[in-house]
Amino acid sequence: MRSVAAHRAVGAFGLMGVLHQLFNGEMQPLSALALAVGFGALVVMSWWRARVALDRDDEAYAATAAVSLPVNATLSGSAA
Repeated sequence: MRSVAAHRAVGAFGLMGVLHQLFNGEMQPLSALALAVGFGALVVMSWWRARVALDRDDEAYAATAAVSLPVNATLSGSAA
């Protein structure tokens, strides 16, 4: 999960740097567009990977929580 956050941070800071250079006139518009698309894609893909990882973690937790109690047990510990 740390690598996903690192990729997202790299993409976000790269995108901010490109926009900063573009608005200060330090970069050609076509170059800025190409870099912005690349860094933006990195941010989006990292966000998507993080979301999939969290969804899988939630599904695994739900599956283990469902099988941890016997069918006739209640939360107070007494059998029905």
